[in-house]
Amino acid sequence: TSTTPNKTSAWNKAGTWEERDVTPWALASLEQTLLEKGQYTLPPSSPDPNATVKVTKITKLTSQPSSSSSASGTTTTTTQPQSHASVATVRGKKRYIFEFTVCLHWTLTFGNGVDECHGTLTFDDIDGTHEMGEGYDIGEFT
Repeated sequence: TSTTPNKTSAWNKAGTWEERDVTPWALASLEQTLLEKGQYTLPPSSPDPNATVKVTKITKLTSQPSSSSSASGTTTTTTQPQSHASVATVRGKKRYIFEFTVCLHWTLTFGNGVDECHGTLTFDDIDGTHEMGEGYDIGEFT
């Protein structure tokens, strides 16, 4: 699609809707931030003060293969996108559109610094409809 000098598509002279996919950037930024900032020290009032929880790995951000079977017994494998992010300009105003599925792999190290346990938390619908401070549903956990 050709663009005009103000970065809108040539067909969109009225500026009613312009959307740009930023999924690769958003996924890399989200993964980096979660791995860098994903650490929490339990407070003194907890059963094991000074125990720490750290995000060790991120999965499910990218496309996942999915299989379906037909009545004739044929199995089809397709790739289902798990996440999407875009920036849209709608009538001159920027809108940030995103939906992520993310699985956080975590390690809890007890206060003694030796004992550990591991698990996962999967969040299926992280999107722009949530208000800051609202909780997210956990789809799966171990």
